[in-house]
Amino acid sequence: MQTKKMPEKIVLIKLFSIFCISLILPCLNDLSQVSILKSDFMLNFLAVLFSLSLAVLAIFFTLIEKYKVLLGNEKFLASFSPIINEYKEDITFYLIMIVIIVFMDLLPCNLNLILFNCNLHLYQTVLITILLLSILILYDILSATLKLINFISTLE
Repeated sequence: MQTKKMPEKIVLIKLFSIFCISLILPCLNDLSQVSILKSDFMLNFLAVLFSLSLAVLAIFFTLIEKYKVLLGNEKFLASFSPIINEYKEDITFYLIMIVIIVFMDLLPCNLNLILFNCNLHLYQTVLITILLLSILILYDILSATLKLINFISTLE
């Protein structure tokens, strides 16, 4: 089972659109009172997603061990390595986002930039970016899980 890699242009378009949304939203509204954009909520949210992703990966490792004997080592690696690598990348990105939020919380200043007559709140911009990226990564984990379930169901 090979997972289809998303073309780089599509990934760049998604990242660019997330960045643009993250820049525009804090300029349009004061989002300082929005509870979903507080660092304690984001840390809890990302910690739950990180833990859930690790749990899903651990469950699938125990499940696919059964198929390692059935398929043989070479076919097993060709079938399951791409999906496991996708899980590992997603879990790593969650950890990176948690570290970014922790470091941002340790910085005592609230950085604001004035850009094109717009007061840009960098902290809110980063939190919106992380929130949108985490939703995108969650979708990636969901699609990888569904691909893995469909592949395992064809083996039985």
